[in-house]
Amino acid sequence: MSTVQLDPHKCGFGCWYYGEERKALEKLAPALIPVLAKFEEPHRKLHESAIQINHHLQSGQK
Repeated sequence: MSTVQLDPHKCGFGCWYYGEERKALEKLAPALIPVLAKFEEPHRKLHESAIQINHHLQSGQK
């Protein structure tokens, strides 16, 4: 079984999204700022659902 990164800032996408590379891209293409902003909430919710699933698996709940 593979492990899942539960912290949205530490997963592969999160490292990029909250890192310097995204900031550099936004400086080069400011028009992308509102587009990229739309990813934050769904990304956070994805990790929240993974936390909930993990909790249920550990507690034996279905």
